[in-house]
Amino acid sequence: MRAKTTQETLRKVENTARTTLEKWLGDELAFGLIIAEPWFDIMDNEEYIHIYVVFEGDYKRLDPDLTFELHEILADQLPEEQEDTMIVKSFVEKSEWEEVYGEDYPGRQFPWTRAT
Repeated sequence: MRAKTTQETLRKVENTARTTLEKWLGDELAFGLIIAEPWFDIMDNEEYIHIYVVFEGDYKRLDPDLTFELHEILADQLPEEQEDTMIVKSFVEKSEWEEVYGEDYPGRQFPWTRAT
C-alpha cells in the first residue's frame, strides 16, 4: 500500500488546481471551493485523491484536453512515494454543489472570485 496523503500535499494540490484553472479559464469561469481529499478504494485496497472543483459558468469551457493536462500538473505535486496515486476530478456547478454537496462540507463555502 502507498503512503497516506498528508494535509500538506492535499493543500498543495488544491492551490495548484486553483492557480492553474484561474490562469487558463479565469476570464470565462468563476472558481469557488476547491477541495482535495483522500478516499479509499476498498476493491483495490488503495488510497486515491478526489478533487472537487466548484465553478460557475459555461461547462463547455472545461474541455477534456484541458482537464487531462490539469491532471498531469496535479500529479506532479505528489511526493515521489505517491507518484502512482490516482487523482479523480469532479467539476461541480455552483448550484449543484449548494443543493447536493453543501451540507456535507459545512464551513467550506469560499468566496467566488475570478482571476485578476
